[in-house]
Order: sequence, then structure tokens, then C-alpha cells
Amino acid sequence: MSLIKIFLVLIFILFPLGQLERIPLTNPQIGLYVHDLAVIVILGIWFIEKIRSGIYRGLGQSGKLGKAILFFWLIALTSFLINAVKRTPEEILVASFYLLRWVGYAGLYWVIRDLRIVSLFHCSIVKW
Repeated sequence: MSLIKIFLVLIFILFPLGQLERIPLTNPQIGLYVHDLAVIVILGIWFIEKIRSGIYRGLGQSGKLGKAILFFWLIALTSFLINAVKRTPEEILVASFYLLRWVGYAGLYWVIRDLRIVSLFHCSIVKW
């Protein structure tokens, strides 16, 4: 089993633990979770493998769901940038971490789709 598959299984084991696996940072509103670290590792390994292999399929070529994810990200980023001028630096930092977390979790869609690892979980990607 590849390293990415191992980390995907790890996410599903750790995710239900929720606040128990929270790593506090300097700001009490910002926390890092172990499953967030697993997502970062998965996306990092996937990007490195894509760069090494020289094979890259565009994000826009990933079906209706992929296009919807990109569209939502564009709307969320636009909203973030418009409202950033009205917020304090601390609020901007907290909001940016939420946006980055969402982008990371949404990025797992392309990893799962690209690696065709649906059989690992014995169900179709539509059920996910």
C-alpha cells in the first residue's frame, strides 16, 4: 500500500477524535489537528509525485464536482479578499487558516480521483 493510502486511512482513524487531537498554537482561536497534518503530507507527496512523473492533468478536467470545487474556492477567496479590509489582522489570520483547511480537504478529491484508490474503501467516489 502506498504512503498516500496509509495516510488516507490514518485520516479516517483520527478524524472522529476531533478536539482530542488538537495541537494548540499561540492564538487560542487557531488550532492544528493531527488529521490536518496528514492532509498536508498527502497533498505534499501527491504534488511531488506529479512533478517527478511529469504527468499533470489540469484541475479543470476533473468533472462536474472538480469544477464546482474550483468555483466555490474562487467565490470563497473573493469573499475573503473583499472582507479582509474590514477585519483585524488576527481575524484575517483565523479566516485564512479556515480557507486553507478547506482547500486542503477539497484537494483530497483530486488525489483520490488521480490515484483511483476507490477500491481501497470498497465504494464508489459518488458515495464519498
